[in-house]
Amino acid sequence: MHFLIIGGLLFALYYAVNPAPSNKENITINDEQLDRIEMIFQKEWNRPPTETEMKGLLDRYIQQEVYYRKALRMNLDQDDEMIRRRLEQKLRFVTNDMANLTVPKEEDLQAYYKAHKANYLEQKKYSFSHIYFSPDKRPHANEDAAGVLPTLPYSDKNIDKLISRGDAFPFAYHIENLTANEIDQQMGDSFSNELDKLPVGKWSGPILSGYGTHLIFIDEVKQPVEKDFAAIKEDVLRDYHYNLQNQYNDQLYAEFKKDYTIKLDIKDPKHNKQLLNKMIVSNVN
Repeated sequence: MHFLIIGGLLFALYYAVNPAPSNKENITINDEQLDRIEMIFQKEWNRPPTETEMKGLLDRYIQQEVYYRKALRMNLDQDDEMIRRRLEQKLRFVTNDMANLTVPKEEDLQAYYKAHKANYLEQKKYSFSHIYFSPDKRPHANEDAAGVLPTLPYSDKNIDKLISRGDAFPFAYHIENLTANEIDQQMGDSFSNELDKLPVGKWSGPILSGYGTHLIFIDEVKQPVEKDFAAIKEDVLRDYHYNLQNQYNDQLYAEFKKDYTIKLDIKDPKHNKQLLNKMIVSNVN
């Protein structure tokens, strides 16, 4: 009952402030809209709609259009986060399509590749063994690892015996030819950065992972290898288009911003007005 009363008051207020226009609006249904309605139905049901179904689809379309126009008149689209995001997304789709329709010349693609060559190298790969020291089982895991380090041999050939000097680890004790990203996914962020600081061919450490402390024996580090352009041309083209999309979006946004003046109306002292002003000036410029 309360919702009905509030709804009635809402519509009464709307019509009091916005009297009905004397001329009715036209809702035009054209061939393009009919084709679109039929296409959507056919995609979902793998067949064209029957006459009865088409009538229902048209009724639904007209109802949706009436609600849409009335909602816009009543400003119901204002301050709706979902609508704001969807409209922003649709605008980006336009610029993305423009970028994807651009066919670069071979020399442009080659120039893009040369400027971003580091992105297309075959990644550095590591092969290493490790002994694990668990912080859950040891109150001083780092110190224990540092104490074991001087007693280790000059190789990792007997890794199955050496791991008993530490604690049980849930995954492999020997890693073979994995990239930095693959290692970090297993051992935690930045673990590969610590590997880069260690020598090859000797036990060293300790270093930390997402699990605890490790002593490391690096067998081999394969340096990045440059790939042949022909083998990665599709990847370069995809990245070229993505870069172009960002450029178009930035240009469009810069042009749109020229039509607006950003002002602050801050009264609550908990908000840093000076800082916000700096942010806005930075954004506008």
